[in-house]
Amino acid sequence: MPISELNEAFTRAVIHAARRGILQDVIRRYSPIWTTEFTQAVAKRKQARREYLKSKTTTNSKQYNALCRRAKKIGQVARTKEWRRAFEI
Repeated sequence: MPISELNEAFTRAVIHAARRGILQDVIRRYSPIWTTEFTQAVAKRKQARREYLKSKTTTNSKQYNALCRRAKKIGQVARTKEWRRAFEI
C-alpha cells in the first residue's frame, strides 16, 4: 500500500474517532439564578478568601465566613424564586 493511501486511511480513522469521542453539543447552559447580585457576592467571597489565606487573622476569618453565608443565602433565595417562577407555586 502506498504511503499516501496509508496517510489518507489514518487521517480518516483519526477524524472518525474524534467525531465519536468529542462531544459536539456541549454548551454551557444559562443559569437563571446567576444574577448580578449573586456574581458580586461570589466575587467578594473570593476576595475575602484570598485575604484570609494571606493573613489568617480572626477578623479575616469572620469576614470570610460572613461573606460565605451571604453568598449562600443569595443563591438559595434565587433558586427558590426560580423554582416558584418555573412551576408557579
